[in-house]
Amino acid sequence: MEENNVSAVKQTTTDDKVSGVFNLQFILTSLILNWKWYLLSLIICVGCAMVYLRYASPVYSISAKMLIKDDDSPQASRRGSALQNVANLGFMTNTSGFDNELELLKSQSLSIAAVTDLKLYVNYFGVSRFKKQLLYKNQPITVDMDIEHVKELEAPVNVDIESAGDNKFNIKIDYKYIDSDTEQLVAKNIAKESQSLPCVIRTRVGVVTITANGRNYVTMAKIKHMKAIISNPSEAGIKYAFGLGVEPSSKTTTIANLSLNDGSVQRGIDYLNQLAVV
Repeated sequence: MEENNVSAVKQTTTDDKVSGVFNLQFILTSLILNWKWYLLSLIICVGCAMVYLRYASPVYSISAKMLIKDDDSPQASRRGSALQNVANLGFMTNTSGFDNELELLKSQSLSIAAVTDLKLYVNYFGVSRFKKQLLYKNQPITVDMDIEHVKELEAPVNVDIESAGDNKFNIKIDYKYIDSDTEQLVAKNIAKESQSLPCVIRTRVGVVTITANGRNYVTMAKIKHMKAIISNPSEAGIKYAFGLGVEPSSKTTTIANLSLNDGSVQRGIDYLNQLAVV
């Protein structure tokens, strides 16, 4: 009986080895016979990846550290010293004041104030046939509206500027306004040919001012076509507030780690710096 069991085990092991060899031979045969299709699939995948990397807009991760000072009053100092002794033993974390400051950093009001100060409610893009390139501080032409009207925008204002040669520009403005009779949003567009800059265009939602951006204006000859999008500062500020990451660096310090994802490194740095100011 035992000899039969041993024979059965050996037979099963042999069958497994034969099955493994057969499967390997089948796989190798399939690869050899269909190598053209595998090669074609590889070329297509690599090509698609290269096209995506070439035309996709990059997103950068920006981070910073912020030191949040405690209350410097004598009473708070004595209380903080006693609490720190307990915290060093691992029984307590940061004070509630520090936690409150972390929550304030993520508040929408601070974010809107930072966006308004830096005019981040206006986004610029260089337009080409296949891609829109984000421009920040290097846009050849600056587009703006008075802040009071910008705060009342119900929808973004799209300003399209295309070079027509000899310092002439074809300007198109698309916007929406609330009709006083129907109280509904109505789409409106304006087309104008500008002979020179600065150019002032009046709309139902405010006055749009278009000016040359100093030395960067010479790049308009290379870009030839750009677009500016003016949004309500509240809308832009909320996006930044939700995109901001805030967390303490450790349980015994009052240093906050700030993180932000943005399409422009310099814009992300400027925002975090301005957030600390406001």
